[in-house]
Amino acid sequence: MKTEERRNLNQGNTELKEFRGTIKVINITSLFIAFLLIAYSFITYNRENKLKKQADTQTLLYSQELEEKIKDLKEANEELIELRRNEKFAFTGRMARTIAHEVKNPLTNIGLAAEQLKDVVPQNEESNLLFGMIARNSTRINQLVTDLLKSTK
Repeated sequence: MKTEERRNLNQGNTELKEFRGTIKVINITSLFIAFLLIAYSFITYNRENKLKKQADTQTLLYSQELEEKIKDLKEANEELIELRRNEKFAFTGRMARTIAHEVKNPLTNIGLAAEQLKDVVPQNEESNLLFGMIARNSTRINQLVTDLLKSTK
């Protein structure tokens, strides 16, 4: 029995040595794989970080370009608003000149007609008052139209 136990013990020791060798191989292989994974992770991280920096730089460039275009559009919009304002002023000036022409010509005719009537109609207090009113109001309207023309220039 002792012999058999020794033989079993020796056989167990032999199997244990073989098992230890296998475990060593597995441990070394696992460590090697872990180092490979660490190296791969490091390389991948660096590559992705580099790509991220490039993307950030490109995004910044696009952002600056977009801001420039927005600035250009704002300037163009301001110019367009200014052109429209100038166009309105020009139209107002043309309209004022047309109105002035259409008002001053009949007003001049009224003034001339009143002067001719003054010579024909007998002079009395009432007629002098009416002709004076016509002259004052003609002069007043003429001055208003002249001021309107000056303001549109």
